Amino acid sequence: NRRTEILDAAAHLFARHGFDGVSVADIATSVGVTAPALYRHFADKEEILASVIAGTAETMLEIATTRRRDQASLEECVAAYTAQVLDHPDSAVAYLRERHRLSDTHLDARHAAERKLVEVLLDPYNAACPGLDQTAMLNRLVGAVGALRGYAERGVRMTRPAGDALVADAVLALLTAPTSTGPDTILEAAAAPGGGWTPAPSPRERILQAALPLFRARGFAGTAIGEIGEVAGVGATNVGRYFDSKEQILVDVYDR
Repeated sequence: NRRTEILDAAAHLFARHGFDGVSVADIATSVGVTAPALYRHFADKEEILASVIAGTAETMLEIATTRRRDQASLEECVAAYTAQVLDHPDSAVAYLRERHRLSDTHLDARHAAERKLVEVLLDPYNAACPGLDQTAMLNRLVGAVGALRGYAERGVRMTRPAGDALVADAVLALLTAPTSTGPDTILEAAAAPGGGWTPAPSPRERILQAALPLFRARGFAGTAIGEIGEVAGVGATNVGRYFDSKEQILVDVYDR
């Protein structure tokens, strides 16, 4: 409908030019209507931004709530958020970069939505990283959100769904990075003989590790892609998030 068209056009313009760099007339022109026609749907430019932000926050909360209801893992939550951000980069950038421009009139609703979102996200996070306190988790969430914003803001083009897996793995590494203790930093620990921290294998890496012995034992034709997912621990139906086909898995196994 017209309201959705206006919000999509506004998100694109806000993401490209910033809130201050966009006028109501710019948004109206992008949609193909006059400014007075746009005012039938929104009182002013800030209300348009507030609606873009509220819609994005609502979508993110819905993703988190659904994953909590399904008792999804942190990996699955990160994969879902990564796909959403890469599918709708303009909305993500407008939300993350421009939400501070809202006046007090819209702040309460935004803060309430964000508090609820963090509350829901902490469930799978606690399950995956029981040793981290809430402050450490929140700090890592800030870093992870910054990484997602960077990909969305720069319009990085990548093959999907393999690109989704690459970004999701980077975000997951940020979320699960250990907390350094004492004077030693993680880099110092990594330089020590026999020391260092190695991130857990990503889902993509686990799929490749599982595929090689299966191909060797049963042959390529005798190995089902669902079997690879089950052995890798990602689930039979989730391999498609990381590889387009069984042939791509074979090629990547060969290239390692």
